[in-house]
Amino acid sequence: MPRRISAWSSAINTRIFGAACEEDDGSAMVLMAGTIVPRGAPGAITICRVDRYTRGNPMSQANQLRPFSFVLAVPDLERNTAYFRDALGFKAQWPEGTGWQLLSRGDVRIMIGHCPDAVPPSATGDHSYFGYLHVDDVDALHEEFVRRGALIKQAPADKPHGMREFLVTTPDGHRLMIGQDLAPRTGS
Repeated sequence: MPRRISAWSSAINTRIFGAACEEDDGSAMVLMAGTIVPRGAPGAITICRVDRYTRGNPMSQANQLRPFSFVLAVPDLERNTAYFRDALGFKAQWPEGTGWQLLSRGDVRIMIGHCPDAVPPSATGDHSYFGYLHVDDVDALHEEFVRRGALIKQAPADKPHGMREFLVTTPDGHRLMIGQDLAPRTGS
């Protein structure tokens, strides 16, 4: 027997509705369905989506950890936003003036926060590494970064652990390693 049922409808020029049903065992089902009528169009698009998850189960979809973002403290938010945008090809996602910026490129997100009194990453030695990104063509990305004026600390090189890698840094000294498998992996 459902413990809670909720329903909603949405937006102008749409007829979308949804319902959520929470069961006594903590599981839930969400149904979204409806019709979208594009403005000025004779036809309509019908959508339907059902999501089911279980609360309290450590392996459930609701409790699985998913990556969101790297987080970096920076003394100059505007300078670092410009560097990630211009030299590394990221897009700024948040409005200025919040003390934070979310930068994205593909599936990679980096949040930078204005922290003028934080210890500079260049003073932390090997602790200034903040991430490792995997790409299909490390040499092509390296060439792009060089053209854009990125700070490259190590050119692409084959490593004994089966990766071809290069190292890029931010103006403050945060280090990011980028690598590619040297040989295709077999089996999963």
